[in-house]
Amino acid sequence: MLSRAGYQPRICSLINTEIITNDSDIFELGGYQAFIFVSSAAVRFATGLVPLLQNIEAPEIYAVGPETSRALEKFGLTSVVPSNADSEGLLELPGLNDVYGKRIAVVCGRGGRKKLHKKLDSRGAVVTRIEVYQRRQKLVELDMAGIDAVAISSGEGLLAYVNAGKNQTRDIPILLPSERVAKLARSAGFTQCIVCNGASAGAVVEGLERLFLDAI
Repeated sequence: MLSRAGYQPRICSLINTEIITNDSDIFELGGYQAFIFVSSAAVRFATGLVPLLQNIEAPEIYAVGPETSRALEKFGLTSVVPSNADSEGLLELPGLNDVYGKRIAVVCGRGGRKKLHKKLDSRGAVVTRIEVYQRRQKLVELDMAGIDAVAISSGEGLLAYVNAGKNQTRDIPILLPSERVAKLARSAGFTQCIVCNGASAGAVVEGLERLFLDAI
């Protein structure tokens, strides 16, 4: 999509994502009223869970953003998507406000943010984190020659970028998936932070358009 929009992307993978376990063996699907997928990786690595959701009567399924929702659609699953693609956006959805006594599964990676779990728990939900993947930083050093902007997909990605970019300048424009990650970037010394609505290709294109239109 970036290429079709006229940009010349250079894909730099700074994190390895690995499956943790066969999630279908660790819980009873029928006991949950709602499932929340916090990333497209959560869908991809929930190999035992996602196909089985098709057989559960009317579960509530939530996706953190459009890319995660599209990943679920490949299995014939429809999801509710917040307008802001982050935990805060999910917590604003009506279906995740009145949750007292509801059993909710949060399908996610190991580690990461706990805000979603804690907030739902404070609202009276019975929440289970189902960790289906883990991320490990690669030991690489980036060549930033000819790069006009950098798109980063997560807080972990930002940390990996900082660790990999010994020759980087903190003045290069960086596109971040949320205001939360942008705050982390600013605290790390980056001066041009463009906040996108999520980490999808479409969100990055929209952010690039804002960046370069403002520069005209």
